[in-house]
Amino acid sequence: MECFRGDLERDIRFYRGGIERKEDSRKYHKFLTNRERLVGEELLRCGILKSGLSTAWLDDLMEEWEKIHAQFIQISFEEKTLFVLQVNVQSGPSKLQSPISILPKDLEERQQHVIKMICTLSYMQ
Repeated sequence: MECFRGDLERDIRFYRGGIERKEDSRKYHKFLTNRERLVGEELLRCGILKSGLSTAWLDDLMEEWEKIHAQFIQISFEEKTLFVLQVNVQSGPSKLQSPISILPKDLEERQQHVIKMICTLSYMQ
């Protein structure tokens, strides 16, 4: 039982570190899979209930894991959506490159920016 708890607490620390450094900690550390986490939680909960003890600490730990994991996934997703778009435009025999543009974080602004770029490209051809 302690092994699962230790693994879960380790994952929470690694997720927090990734959030603070704004990097994907999964590149460097092995985390519990969803299956391992769910099975581990269920086995631990059954063992605690059989012994007649309270599962409040496990509930708190799982709630903490869920919150930090959601934060980590959100930051990880935001990092991946910010990317550089480079467009090559043909103009006669030589190739010209339009300036590199960084897409905005806001989804609506990003969509409008991409539509504007596509319209500009269509007009240039």
